[in-house]
Amino acid sequence: MGGGPEAWAPGLRRVRTAKGETAYWCARAAGEGAGRPACVLVHGLGWWSFIWRRLADALLASGEVSAVVAFDRYGRGGSDPAREDGGALSRHTPDLFVGQLLELVEHLAAAPESEGGCRALRPETSGCPARFILAGTSMGGLIATAFAAAHPERVARLVLMAPVGLRHPPEYFSLPARLIRVPVVGWGLFSIVGRAVQLASIRDDRFKVDFGKDVEAEDPEMFKTVTDATTWQVAEKEGYLQDFFQDVTELDMGGLRAEADRIGAQHSYPVAILWGTDDGRVPFKYAEAWTARIPRAKLFVVEGGSHADYLLKERLGEVVKAVLPAAD
Repeated sequence: MGGGPEAWAPGLRRVRTAKGETAYWCARAAGEGAGRPACVLVHGLGWWSFIWRRLADALLASGEVSAVVAFDRYGRGGSDPAREDGGALSRHTPDLFVGQLLELVEHLAAAPESEGGCRALRPETSGCPARFILAGTSMGGLIATAFAAAHPERVARLVLMAPVGLRHPPEYFSLPARLIRVPVVGWGLFSIVGRAVQLASIRDDRFKVDFGKDVEAEDPEMFKTVTDATTWQVAEKEGYLQDFFQDVTELDMGGLRAEADRIGAQHSYPVAILWGTDDGRVPFKYAEAWTARIPRAKLFVVEGGSHADYLLKERLGEVVKAVLPAAD
């Protein structure tokens, strides 16, 4: 496969954060006009920042955002697996990724544009951080929720795309997932068969669960990009297998009730929730739990929509509509 993550994420930069290097890219609108917020995108469990290029282009073309920032969570794409000072792998918790995102945003606010900084993230007044649109999909929605709950002063708008965080996705209860979570035995099993199983899934399932259909014929370029980038990560990314294992065994995919309640009761920024009715990963019926805890949230329903509509040309407009402030 070769080439490294830059092959699918042109313009990828790296910055040293507390637990390792964080890779990111920043796309800017012409002029980065005042008054237009930046948008920060958080990917989910299996993919990484390359998935956001199509959405970023559409958001910038709208003229309503000044820049789009996407980063790779620790252990994905171009980012290092998270490690403690002594070299031990960090435990995967929402706070780990909230800290990574906060450090990245602070770096982007301080760095000059020539070194990858983002003018739209700079404070307008001393001691008052810039607010930005924060959007996350699936597990990225969990991270976005945790960040917004902890740092409401930085959020202009929270967008959750079929997020986990209040209920475990159905796959969590499958026999393979339960076996993986058995202490000691789980890692022993996953370390032997995990890579082969994931590569076979890429080859045989062709992301039909994510898109709700086989997309190769209608969008061969996108399909090839997703296939090649995902295959590289599973087959060649150093530390990926252990990192994925930590995600699915250490992160509580249903443990953000207190954070969602805080957002619903104590914060005032707009919240948009986007969900496809035919989502094959995180069922549409899970949306009810989110709107119950965050009553002001506006639910955007994509009829027949999938788990990854931000990658589908015919549904991209509906995703853009949910992300932008004009939707309120």
